[in-house]
Amino acid sequence: TFLSDAQITELVYELARYFHLLEDDRGDYAIEIDPRTVDRARLGLLRGLGFNRLSLGVQDLDPRVQQAVNRVQPVAMIRRAFEDARAFDFHSINADLIYGLPWQSETSLAHSLEQLIALRPERISLYNYAHLPARFKIQRQIPERTLPSPEEKLAMLVRAGGMLQEAGYELIGMDHFALPDDDLARARREGTLHRNFQGYTLHGDADLIGFGVSAISDLHDLYAQAPKRIEDWQDSVAKGDWPLERGYLLNRDDRLRRWVIIGFLCQLRLDLAEFRQVWGVDFVDYFNDVLPQLAVFEKQGLIAMQDSALVITDAGRLVARALVMPFDNHRDPTAGERFSRII
Repeated sequence: TFLSDAQITELVYELARYFHLLEDDRGDYAIEIDPRTVDRARLGLLRGLGFNRLSLGVQDLDPRVQQAVNRVQPVAMIRRAFEDARAFDFHSINADLIYGLPWQSETSLAHSLEQLIALRPERISLYNYAHLPARFKIQRQIPERTLPSPEEKLAMLVRAGGMLQEAGYELIGMDHFALPDDDLARARREGTLHRNFQGYTLHGDADLIGFGVSAISDLHDLYAQAPKRIEDWQDSVAKGDWPLERGYLLNRDDRLRRWVIIGFLCQLRLDLAEFRQVWGVDFVDYFNDVLPQLAVFEKQGLIAMQDSALVITDAGRLVARALVMPFDNHRDPTAGERFSRII
């Protein structure tokens, strides 16, 4: 909703010229909204245009934390957005919460989460705040001393995960929780859950086409990204070219590793017999270099062998991102893999 009402309307109508958009409300049409810029009338417009799923950037509900990240939005504003969305019969509401923000503590995050759970969004995403002032200029305004320690962040994550599960939410996978009757929760139980650049999805076999600035497309074995600078993007479009800055064609090893990583993150388990059947190689032989790291995770109680499957345990679910890192051949080996970087 950074776009104006007129721009969003024009965008939807242009997309409808080239794509078959369902008009019977059966499709999944999601939009991320900023509660500070959306009122009841605007939500009515979005629903009328066909959007049926919302994602709200809540971040945190503590006034001091909101002030520190320049995202002031009182609880009453968030509550009103929820009430209006439900009045217009949106199918699902997702709320994004972030842990590790300046001035945030385990206690303050728990209080924010209590208030959010009371609003009963169908899905809650619990993201780690990555402090990268060298990359993001706006983060240079945040003093390092206001950030919680890695130990405090871990405590936040564990407590928040426990609170969500006690409130009836299921851990879908990395960062995501959903109520049991939500489509994502059902998909995870049925083994049809998938993950792409947009997060968890029900449409694992669909092509993902990114149109806007920096957008990433995922077309079978090809990844392609649009320019990050809007000027470069506009120049390409003005010339009638497809705006592309870079691309990558996956080889067999890439596809194999992606299959393993997505399987772990979506099903929280990897069937070694199925791996051999699909890829024609033995897991132990192929990932011999990864076995020492897996042994460490197993000793820590984060993964376990159950019959012929490698399973992420309940203790390991909240740090699933760390558990799949050893399979990623493209990760930066100099970045380190301490939990403080992952959590």
